[in-house]
Amino acid sequence: MFQSVDVPWTQGMNFGMGVNLLNGQIAGKAVDPGPVTTTVSAAGQTVTYQLKIVTSLEEIYNSLGISVEASGHYGLFSASGKVKYANEAKFNTQSTFLVAHCFVENAFEQCEGAMLTDAAKPLLKAGQTTRFQDRFGDGFVRGMQNGGEFHSIISIVSSTSAEQKSLALSLQAKYEGILAGGGVDASLDQETKKRLEKSDLEISTYQRGGHGDETSLTKDIELVMSRLKAFPAFILANPVPFGVQIASYQTLDLPDGPNPIDIQAQKEALTDYARTMLRIDSLRNDVEFMQLNPTLYKKPPDVAVLNRWSDFFASERSEVVTQASRCANNPVGGCPSFSFKLPDDFSIPERTAGIAGVWRLNLDGGGFSQWTLTPRGGNQCDAVEEGLGNARGIAVLEGTVSSMTFAATVDATTGRYTWAFDDSFTSATVTLEFFTVHTGILHGRLIKTA
Repeated sequence: MFQSVDVPWTQGMNFGMGVNLLNGQIAGKAVDPGPVTTTVSAAGQTVTYQLKIVTSLEEIYNSLGISVEASGHYGLFSASGKVKYANEAKFNTQSTFLVAHCFVENAFEQCEGAMLTDAAKPLLKAGQTTRFQDRFGDGFVRGMQNGGEFHSIISIVSSTSAEQKSLALSLQAKYEGILAGGGVDASLDQETKKRLEKSDLEISTYQRGGHGDETSLTKDIELVMSRLKAFPAFILANPVPFGVQIASYQTLDLPDGPNPIDIQAQKEALTDYARTMLRIDSLRNDVEFMQLNPTLYKKPPDVAVLNRWSDFFASERSEVVTQASRCANNPVGGCPSFSFKLPDDFSIPERTAGIAGVWRLNLDGGGFSQWTLTPRGGNQCDAVEEGLGNARGIAVLEGTVSSMTFAATVDATTGRYTWAFDDSFTSATVTLEFFTVHTGILHGRLIKTA
């Protein structure tokens, strides 16, 4: 049986209040907290920074300070606060995710002389331990951590997985030094800014603590990092409660001591359900990403298949939530293991290698040029030709085929290129159709050189 456990603060938590650890609800007050004190010689702040690339939804939860073990039995099935924020980030394995946070802890407060109230004692004396737990929960708020927290989840989608990860590593290297105290300038160099402009960047933030302008919107990564660096000073002046310590009633001087219901196995089962739900949510988000970005894959699944997978995972999620609810209400016989299986045909298709780079064009019958393709976001690249007509255009990749309407700069020639790439994206067969000046259709080959 637990002696104490640390959980996130929620509305209604205060010293002496009872808490039901299975569902997180605030129960009645069975404890007179007495004087509230702070730890001797602990008036300073504890500040924790982190900036890391995450590869699972559970890593995002851990970075937010949400422990599956500590709160999985109720917290991950709720739809409020940090859990809601984490779910709205739509973690999937196809994007690259960076998570940045700053935790600031001021002095820890606790009630050392807590005593059972006269109103609660008769229940224990009469042996009504179940009634006691129904009214006052599993434990009471003994300690409270004031301070603040700031989190940012950054999602990066580029034309290739390699570019996503490279960009995330560049941002991580830039800002780790600042957060470690090595600098104060949060501005990015021009090269990184150009790379960001060619990627889809989504930034979401969650903040508790601060006041007024200290809580203003941080809409880009430079503002996020500036806020992280300045956050401890904000919290010194304007803290909030964000963590509490729940102590077992058995830590008190009780007349008979409640014979607590053994809920340890129940909590472990609910934690397993929570982990299963996180896995299902991640898979659902993967399917949604494939639905929204089919052009990023060599052979994307059919829409009907994606819809079927999405419905399957939604059904599985509903089942695990229902099972968790039964377990919470019936610890004896109501907590069997949940057997989660993937659809028989489920697999994440291979991402395209992308077409960015330098390519040599050889036309059948003679003629060659060099094409430089530069990512402009999503499945598009700016295309610039050196040689032949010095053409310009925007290459759009759909699966393994790219099409581009072009215009020459040496004359009025216009037309359309179709490039059908091999699976390794190192070469392509070329079809050139002219619209103006020239007539006919030419063929050739495209070879990647850099």
